[in-house]
Amino acid sequence: MTAFYYFAGGDPPQGGDNGSREFYCFMQGKYGISCQPFINLVTGKPTSFALSGDPLTHEGWVDGIQVPAGDRRSGLASGPFQMAIGDTQEIIIAQIAALGTDRLNSLKQLKYYSVLAKDLYDSGMIRDLGNTPPSPSVEVVSTISEIKLDWGNNSSLINSIESYNQTGYKFQGYNVYQLPSDFPSRLNGKKIATFDIADGVTNIYETVIDSVTGLPVEGIAQQGIDSGIKRIFSTDYDYFTNSHMIIGKKYYFAVSTYTYNSDPLATPNNYESISYIVEATYYQNYPGAAYGDFISVTHSSGNGEADISVKVEDPTKSTGDKYEVFFTERDEIRDPDGNWVPSSIVNKVNSPDDLTGSSLSLSAIYADDITKGIELTFELDLVSSTNAWADGIKITFPSNVSVISAPQFEAGGGTVVPEIIGNVVNLGLVNGEQTQNGMFHGGETWKIFISNFTPPISVDWIIYDDGYTDGNINVNNAEGNTTINSIGSLTRLARYWNVNNVTKDSLVLSNQSVVGGYYQFPPRDYDYTIRYNFYDSPIADGLRISVNEAIYDGPINFFSLSLTPANSPTRLTQNSNTTTLDIQNYTIFGGTSSKAIDIFGVGTSNLEELQQDYELRFTGVWDSTIINNQKVYFVKSGGQMATIFNVGGSGSSLANHPLNPNPGYNNPFLLRIPFEVWNKDTHQQVNLMFRDRAQSSDENPFYAWNIKNRMYAVIINSPYDKNSVITLSPTDTKNAHATWVLVFYGTHYTLNDVVTISYANKIQFGVDKFTFTSPKTVIEEKLTNYKLFNNYPNPFNPGTKIRFFLPEVGLVKIEVFNILGQRVARLLNEERPSGVQDINFDGSSLASGIYIYTIEVQDKFFEAKKMLLLK
Repeated sequence: MTAFYYFAGGDPPQGGDNGSREFYCFMQGKYGISCQPFINLVTGKPTSFALSGDPLTHEGWVDGIQVPAGDRRSGLASGPFQMAIGDTQEIIIAQIAALGTDRLNSLKQLKYYSVLAKDLYDSGMIRDLGNTPPSPSVEVVSTISEIKLDWGNNSSLINSIESYNQTGYKFQGYNVYQLPSDFPSRLNGKKIATFDIADGVTNIYETVIDSVTGLPVEGIAQQGIDSGIKRIFSTDYDYFTNSHMIIGKKYYFAVSTYTYNSDPLATPNNYESISYIVEATYYQNYPGAAYGDFISVTHSSGNGEADISVKVEDPTKSTGDKYEVFFTERDEIRDPDGNWVPSSIVNKVNSPDDLTGSSLSLSAIYADDITKGIELTFELDLVSSTNAWADGIKITFPSNVSVISAPQFEAGGGTVVPEIIGNVVNLGLVNGEQTQNGMFHGGETWKIFISNFTPPISVDWIIYDDGYTDGNINVNNAEGNTTINSIGSLTRLARYWNVNNVTKDSLVLSNQSVVGGYYQFPPRDYDYTIRYNFYDSPIADGLRISVNEAIYDGPINFFSLSLTPANSPTRLTQNSNTTTLDIQNYTIFGGTSSKAIDIFGVGTSNLEELQQDYELRFTGVWDSTIINNQKVYFVKSGGQMATIFNVGGSGSSLANHPLNPNPGYNNPFLLRIPFEVWNKDTHQQVNLMFRDRAQSSDENPFYAWNIKNRMYAVIINSPYDKNSVITLSPTDTKNAHATWVLVFYGTHYTLNDVVTISYANKIQFGVDKFTFTSPKTVIEEKLTNYKLFNNYPNPFNPGTKIRFFLPEVGLVKIEVFNILGQRVARLLNEERPSGVQDINFDGSSLASGIYIYTIEVQDKFFEAKKMLLLK
């Protein structure tokens, strides 16, 4: 029997009978739910092995063909074999693990170790770890200008390493690696130097890992160059990024020793010691910012909430300029290729009239009914310095486009019934009457259905001014056109963040949608070739800029609760525990929001008002009295007056509420509650009305504010009036500023407790801005004179970079000479601007050896340096 346990998306089989059935199917190499055989999507034939292809070479059936690549958990059992009673069977188990730099690198290492283990077992040759030489002890002795490693200080250890000779294995040399992290695996690293005995032994061939397939192949296991033994290594080059090291960044290195057995029958013929790993932080001898430094970000405009981090990634590229993070949104469609693209291009009018800047934007998608053709969604952006409206809009389509229908819709001034005349659609008054009482105030959306077309097409429009003016502004119509570049299958409103270099007035990052490490609006919904669930933050001008959080939607509930003082014995919860101060949102009952207007039909929808925060200050002092043989607890002082509009126990009404000042009348009235309500933004005390949800009027004892069960409190965001009753009636204008509904399941507090209720502030596009200033370029702060830097890497093979600094514009000549003084290359002979610059040198056509590179700035500067080409 053969089984492959394949849990797509990481979901294991269900428990109970279904789980047993699924495992039974898995054990047969079939789908767990359907019990049907797997179908190889490449061959089209049934198979017991799902996803049997090679993800390294992309051969065969690999993940991502049928469904997006993702978490896969599987198990494999092979057999069967038969045993008779009394038989014995030797079972060999090998447990192999590999951790690489990423999932594919880990798989590569796993394949290598797996095949290597099998080959060693089949050949009966198990590596003798007793032949492994000692590891050196490495110190980081300098990090200024270069990272310098030294492993020659422990003389006794060096002697034991370099005199090593056991069973034919003799010390041969040292290897130096750069690692991507401090994880101790040479397979994840890059060998950057070898210092070996000068004895004619250079390349040592053995079994190595294939860089593509991960399988063991015959190759060079050790690559000596007869350099002679050195115990010091220095570098300022990052071999992973092929660039100069970055100031302040941590780098990881490993040094090992290796041996060689010259016996042609020795298998293996070399052993390498365990690597000694060190960590070093690179510093150049220049002042200023370093890698990893965080830059302060200021919320310079608006009240929207966002958490933005700016970290120095490369100090040599920072500008010293001021930057601004701002937010934009745009309508997008998903085109036939699956890309999300702008729905249209809007050409805004710039004539000097009352509607300057007004425009129509639109998106085009295929209608859900083929007879409707193409569905266009229009939106009016009306801009007026005098708050003028528009009487009407005239939309003209190209002559080869037929208008199928234009449904009526609601505008700011009433219902609009479109008029279709050939390829023209008129909305409202388009005769230039200038009523001064227009139909459109901006923000209206509507649909028009037209015949199919081949993009692009241009739609012309005129927005007719209603003539409202202060007398100083010309009254003219706004004219323009909108280009439809493509037709989509879906639409969306995408939100992006952008970064502008304010100093240079240039956009350095645009349309970024990664927030908190995840795409909010991925560029493709179904592109398996990109990893769109998680994305590294972008880098601009040497700075890594990340938006960790941004509130794009208006609040529907409170964002957070906090209690002060911190040492209060009161416990603040949201767990329906009536022995604590328990405050919750109304959405616990399944509603879509906790807004008063959504729950009770009264109040405000104004976003700025709904984003304001509150404090509940518990100052109420309780007392009790007897009313008609009923013990009644009431707040005798402190707190504030609030309107009770309902009492909700069975058979109860306000008419028989024990504290009703007008018994028998079922009208709302004022009661003192145990807390005050303060608006934190306006620093004003505000009003409140409430419903006693669960308490019956005849309960004994009875609480003016039920401390044990549900109370629905409605915050009225208007200046506190202790004498006015506020009702839920739509005709009562005193409730126009009702904002939020709070649910109190328990109100057990300590005097002078303060609960802060915070509501998330939505980012307002075009309003909210965040600013920061980059540090000045580190090198420019230090350098004032001409300078030729050491090339990097050095030694090199075959390429290296030569860096130089010019304090001013100059004619620069850079040449390379061999050790005999013969010129082998002219790299530069032209005028160059001031600043730090790099130029590449390719030595692939040259022999190994020492070369001289020179820089000459006409009539001002000359310098020469050595470099070493090793092949």
